[in-house]
Amino acid sequence: MIRDTALSENAANGQKGLELIYDKRPDVVITDIRMPQMDGLEMIESLARLNVTPKYIVISAFSEFSYARRAMSFGVSEYLLKPISMIDLRQSLEKTEMQLQSERIAYKRTDAGTDDYCIGIGTGRRKPIRSHCQE
Repeated sequence: MIRDTALSENAANGQKGLELIYDKRPDVVITDIRMPQMDGLEMIESLARLNVTPKYIVISAFSEFSYARRAMSFGVSEYLLKPISMIDLRQSLEKTEMQLQSERIAYKRTDAGTDDYCIGIGTGRRKPIRSHCQE
């Protein structure tokens, strides 16, 4: 089940996509490989260099293994071949949501002898995990 999901933005090309993703810091990005100005893999690679690491679902007409291997080297969660069905997309989104949930880490606080836990996402989101913890 996909919860709290919202379509944030659309981008006309890879450069605009890079800017939007950098500014908005979404948890999940769905992108095509072929885009004007900058392809999807270049966009993902550029964002990784900027330490922006959402989960990616890549949609492509290219079944060549080299594209998929390159995508996976950048941490792409899912690689879907066109034409895709809504069922395939939904399954990919659900799988990606499960990956995000599994990345939640419990931090045991040892301050003042307490056993409090702080839950956060540890994958370069908007705020560091510590900022979600009560001081």
